[in-house]
Amino acid sequence: SEMAKLLPVEENFLSKFQIRKNLTRQEFEKIWYHYDQDHNGTIAGAELDALIRDLYIKNNSEPPDMKTINEQREMIMRFADRDKDDRIRKEELGLFFSESRR
Repeated sequence: SEMAKLLPVEENFLSKFQIRKNLTRQEFEKIWYHYDQDHNGTIAGAELDALIRDLYIKNNSEPPDMKTINEQREMIMRFADRDKDDRIRKEELGLFFSESRR
């Protein structure tokens, strides 16, 4: 299935965190390094889909379908991908988290 292409998730990694405006630097770093699986300094593709999936489950208590993941990806890219390179850099994700939790 398409969901199997996402990063393997035993539990919702984000359930360990309160995603909020005052996320500590250490909490943010843990989140970043969990989803930046290839450690290339950006989150894209399956990494981004896994982050979207976990954010969705954290807020809705059920997994999203691929249509929802695609819609959420478009929204996140529109607001977070400030340099329009089709990937999310650490600074962009930090700004997105702080702006979306106001």
